Amino acid sequence: SAPTKTDPTPPLPALETIPPPSDPKKSPDFVTVPSYSRWFKWNEIDDCEVRHMPEFFEGNSASKNPNVYKYYRNAIVSNFRSNPSKKLTFTEHDLVLCARCYVRGNYQVGVNSSEFRRVEISEPVKTDWTDKETLHLLEAVMHYRDDWKRVAEHVGGRTEKECIARFIKLSFWEKFAEPAGMGEEESMSSKGQVDAESGTEPPAKKLHLSPLADASNPIMAQAAFLSALAGIEVSEATATAAVATLYNTDRLISSSKGSGQLQVHSMKVQDPAIEASGGIICTPEEARVEAESLLKQEEDEFLKSIAVIIEDKMKEIQDKIDRFEEKDLQLERERHQLQQMKHQLFIDKLTLLFNKAAASKSAENFTEEIVRTELPSSR
Repeated sequence: SAPTKTDPTPPLPALETIPPPSDPKKSPDFVTVPSYSRWFKWNEIDDCEVRHMPEFFEGNSASKNPNVYKYYRNAIVSNFRSNPSKKLTFTEHDLVLCARCYVRGNYQVGVNSSEFRRVEISEPVKTDWTDKETLHLLEAVMHYRDDWKRVAEHVGGRTEKECIARFIKLSFWEKFAEPAGMGEEESMSSKGQVDAESGTEPPAKKLHLSPLADASNPIMAQAAFLSALAGIEVSEATATAAVATLYNTDRLISSSKGSGQLQVHSMKVQDPAIEASGGIICTPEEARVEAESLLKQEEDEFLKSIAVIIEDKMKEIQDKIDRFEEKDLQLERERHQLQQMKHQLFIDKLTLLFNKAAASKSAENFTEEIVRTELPSSR
């Protein structure tokens, strides 16, 4: 029988498909929230945080309170969410959150100010105003007027600048007054039609007035508000007297321009200011100039008083800052002295141990020498 031929080349093994290596620099499109972090809420503080960070909730320090803790925590979480693939370190967040040590130049060993760059944070913390906050703002302005500090406290969660900016941007007539006015007009017209059909006169109307109905022209808004409160008869009499006064003033000015001299009739002086000045009656132009000068003088005095008040407040704040800095430096010096005392105590303890060891060793050597000297004598 003929021998069978064997194939000297063995069959090739099947090729395994190797997946391409993943790019570590590519950030994922989603963030996996661990199951053990369900307690986390962006605007709230959990009980476990209070247990693990009690120094922020005891109220012993002004620089450690729940708001500061929430700011630190949210800043760290925001930094992680911006790049989840990057590992966070304590040193990095110390650089971001600890501002006072870098303002004073208290850096660690081997680090200087050239390695840091100042970053201005221009992103507003809160931009959208809710209807409830706007209502609280209007109530506070009606109660406290221009005391913006109390207005901000009444609104809650907003600064004085934010309250002022929101109050300026409000369009009272379009957003608040117009819908109410349209509703009242429609209801009053419907009531008028019903009364006309029935042949009865409508009852007295109750006006719901608001002095801030038109914020675009506050002077005219206040005038309309006062005239509505006074009534129709008083408003007509006031308007008639104002028109007559303006007509007489225009007639006197025109006659003075034509003849070159103002004809002043004898009249009884009723103004106590004119009586105090000796009964001298000046022309309208002189009165206007004098009134403008008095107004300018009062404005200058008002600005000077405001400048003096601001300067005094700034001095008080600067004095407080100086005292705080002095206390802080004194505390740092005491802490440094305490650290030196601890080091000195450690050195003293170490020296005492060495001395004890040396004393015990010398005592052993001394006893050995005594034994050696006594042994030959005994022999």
